[in-house]
Amino acid sequence: MAREDRERYPKVVDIISKNTKVSATITTPNDIRIDGIINGDVTTAQRLVIGPSAVIKGDVSAAEVDCYGKIEGNLTVKGLLELKEHASIHGSIKTGLLVVEQGAIIRGECTMENREE
Repeated sequence: MAREDRERYPKVVDIISKNTKVSATITTPNDIRIDGIINGDVTTAQRLVIGPSAVIKGDVSAAEVDCYGKIEGNLTVKGLLELKEHASIHGSIKTGLLVVEQGAIIRGECTMENREE
């Protein structure tokens, strides 16, 4: 995309709003914010924000994740995973970098991989 096109069109962010329930596999090349309930896997090549009201029952794969909500499934993050105060993960985590705020819950195995190997 040409520079002037990037300036004219803002970055796309997909949004699943609060009180929305989706039973499907979600795959997107864009950033995505989820505030609703997802029954299925979520995959993005970009950033994923899981809001405080969000529940994902399925596996998650993303470049970066900010988690304020709940995931019941395995989580794979290429870069930075930030688990905020009320985040809850019930499943295995595989990430490059990890930040866990006090109060976040992890029930499962966590593996951090050195990105230089």
